[in-house]
Amino acid sequence: MIKLLLTDAHLLTKGQLEEIRTMGYDMDMVSDKAQLSPGQAQKYEAVMAFGIFRHTPLSYFTNLKMVHSVATGVEAMPVEELAKRGIPLYKGKDLYSIPMAEWVVCKVLEALKHSREMACRQREHVWRRRSWAFTDGTLDELYGKSVLIVGAGDIGKTLAGMLRAFEVSSIVGVNTNGRQVLGFDRCVKMDELGGELPKADIVVITCPLTHATYHLFDAKRLGLLKESAILVNVSRGKIVDEEALITALTSDKLAMFVTDVAETEPLPMGSPLWEKENVILTPHNSFITNMRPVRMSAFLMKNLAAYAKGEPMEGPVNYQKGY
Repeated sequence: MIKLLLTDAHLLTKGQLEEIRTMGYDMDMVSDKAQLSPGQAQKYEAVMAFGIFRHTPLSYFTNLKMVHSVATGVEAMPVEELAKRGIPLYKGKDLYSIPMAEWVVCKVLEALKHSREMACRQREHVWRRRSWAFTDGTLDELYGKSVLIVGAGDIGKTLAGMLRAFEVSSIVGVNTNGRQVLGFDRCVKMDELGGELPKADIVVITCPLTHATYHLFDAKRLGLLKESAILVNVSRGKIVDEEALITALTSDKLAMFVTDVAETEPLPMGSPLWEKENVILTPHNSFITNMRPVRMSAFLMKNLAAYAKGEPMEGPVNYQKGY
């Protein structure tokens, strides 16, 4: 029997738990914030969790052979320590691409169509168009826009596919080595990001947070954007230098910032981002839809079955890349 530790970071049904037992697992369920003793932790060969290693040190798990995150990001995992011990780490793969890509399209259209402003007018019972007759200008279109997607992985590819329906003028992807990816007009290396930023009407961040992408969008790169550009972050808040961002937004060097994430979450009450008219923000909610538990459960069950049979699992983390 394989001794498995599950946490409440992702809840499975009774039927799924029973199916896991029939695969050959002897499992225990604990809180994702559980503080286990060394004696308790050493029993487990496999762990499926989100952030338990923040509360129980990895060193306590002396017999560990496999760790599976119940998220698509792994910043809550002790990646470097797992790599040193040679313990494979797996993550959710292509689970949130559809809802996150839909969120990006929704929020970009919201920005272009001034939806928040129209909602305010509705509440105030004001029937007033945005048109050439008024100084506030017209609505804008996604049609014909040039889009730069920083991160040409699952989310980026799904987003590129959705954007095709709007007949944008170009979709350029950015990835580590510049490999060409189906769905993009072309892809460039991360080293070439600076040359692409001034060309884009819309820039979307979908790349993972690593040492290399921390504050990737600093004052210098933010300064390369068009003043009319829309910057969208659907990845991790720390990829954007928030202080430099606020400066750019305040000085009208950036038209709009759309984000589902923040450097510090929850976003501090005193953050200027709350009040800015050229910011649209949501509370790290883009991936949470009615289909999330369905996709996650199916993926976890498939990988647990593969591990029990000694077969290859999906979603292995590349320790050299950090994701």
